[in-house]
Amino acid sequence: RLLKQQMQLEKKEQKQREQKILREQREREPGRVAANDWSHNIFNIPNSTILRDIRYPIVSVFLWATVWSFLHRFMLTIASKNIAGGKAWLSNGAAMFAKHMCVPTVPHSMMVSAMSFLLVFRTNSAYQRFAEGR
Repeated sequence: RLLKQQMQLEKKEQKQREQKILREQREREPGRVAANDWSHNIFNIPNSTILRDIRYPIVSVFLWATVWSFLHRFMLTIASKNIAGGKAWLSNGAAMFAKHMCVPTVPHSMMVSAMSFLLVFRTNSAYQRFAEGR
């Protein structure tokens, strides 16, 4: 009987410790993010002020890129299938226009490399400032 009471007491203490840990997790510092906040963050996406601020620029860039992509595809179709109705000048013009719409890859890759270095340095300095503030 004494052993049974001792086991019940240990279970009760274990449950109290678990409740204390859960309470501490819920009562953490404001602005501190925990791993178990993902469901809360997912449901708050429609209320995000950041997404609300960048919504229109993203939609406009998406529409602009879509229009140019369809135009490029249309020009390639005209140039390859000779849809121009036997008019060689239109087919050649469409091919030249589609060719000049493409961006060369070398400047793009060089710019991306430079941007990646800048991003790494900026992230590193931000982490150093964060570490010094602890």
